[in-house]
Amino acid sequence: MTLIKWIYSDFSICDHLVLFLCHLCSERAADAYALKTAGNRQAFINAMRKLASVNLADSEPHPLIEFFFHSHPSIEKRIQAAERWRG
Repeated sequence: MTLIKWIYSDFSICDHLVLFLCHLCSERAADAYALKTAGNRQAFINAMRKLASVNLADSEPHPLIEFFFHSHPSIEKRIQAAERWRG
């Protein structure tokens, strides 16, 4: 029984990693689309900061917390990506 739990836990972590990476890619693509469509980097950054404030979100969570409990990149990572974005 312990072996089965160990094997299942490994698959569960692998599944979580795959889902996390899929979410991360789709959220980055969505942010890039928003930046390209609106063409206003500063408005996007302001919106991210306002969302973080309104939702009382931790803008820079610990990487493990972000990995296991968040479905989106952290606000700070999204803002940094927007600052690097070239449209």
